[in-house]
Amino acid sequence: MKQKTRALSFYLLILLVFAFPLYASASNYITWEQGDYGVYKANLFDKLVKASVDQSSGSGKHFTQFAGFSDLWAISFDETTYVYDAVSSRISLLTDFNAGEGFQSRVALMPCNVGITTIGAKGLTVIVPAGTFSDVIRLDMTTSCADAGVTSIWFAAGAGPIKWTELNIAGTVTYELVEGNIAGKTYPVQTGVVLKGRFPEPVVWINMMPTFPTPKPVPSVDVFLTIGNETTADLTYSFNTSQRFDIELRDINGRVVKKWSDDKFFLQVLGTETIKPGQNYTIGGTLDLVDSAGITIPEGSYTLAINLTSTGQENTSHAPGVPGPTLLTPVAIKWAY
Repeated sequence: MKQKTRALSFYLLILLVFAFPLYASASNYITWEQGDYGVYKANLFDKLVKASVDQSSGSGKHFTQFAGFSDLWAISFDETTYVYDAVSSRISLLTDFNAGEGFQSRVALMPCNVGITTIGAKGLTVIVPAGTFSDVIRLDMTTSCADAGVTSIWFAAGAGPIKWTELNIAGTVTYELVEGNIAGKTYPVQTGVVLKGRFPEPVVWINMMPTFPTPKPVPSVDVFLTIGNETTADLTYSFNTSQRFDIELRDINGRVVKKWSDDKFFLQVLGTETIKPGQNYTIGGTLDLVDSAGITIPEGSYTLAINLTSTGQENTSHAPGVPGPTLLTPVAIKWAY
């Protein structure tokens, strides 16, 4: 019976995603398209989580991460949104965003959110690092585990999930959107200085198979940062050495385990970089995923950071006492045999 139920749920998913895409318009609260992404930061240990849509078809979108849930499909018909949980192979009504406060639905999102979901508030204005969002709906969820599960999700019109809270053994953890590219819009909305990064995929696989007699190539990732000047004045950055950037790989505790500049030498000369209005300046390079002894970086969750190594000075675009332009992204390193 359980297998039959899962099979029916799977065929219902196929029907919802592929059979009726022409008869529905996308939800204003689930606007992500294939290739869109968002990076969320936790208020505990500064943990970063990256979410993206890697597949879409008609009214269905597959999220690699969705407000604390992983690997699910969101299927919207106007503002009525269903979710398909691959773990339980069940489709649930997440909510009807057009409904009023107090509207309830029952979801089955394994393992810790099997229960009632309620529209707790509508018309909110919420501030997160990615910006200020209005017309926000808060969805409150029932947890089915003692110290785990998502408790609330904030959905912003045009942007989707911008914040969520979840339980763990340390208490309630809050995740907030810090950057992203959603429905053709970049967050935070930049007016003036625009930062764009080019990072590896969220999961970096390292081949650990021996390659005798040929030496195995050193595993590495490419990381780049582009600074765009969309102002009407020059951007000016000052440097104390010939170094212009650095790349760091940090573990889950924030400890730097690899630094691009560690094995490099730079001239001790003053320098300046000027970015004219309408121009871009790109920095970056290759970070080897081995330590100083040549040992491969262990599997685990990390953060990649790239920054301009300018010094904060008066009368430059880098104010004293604050870091230079920096971008971060989470990355998981896995070994393949």
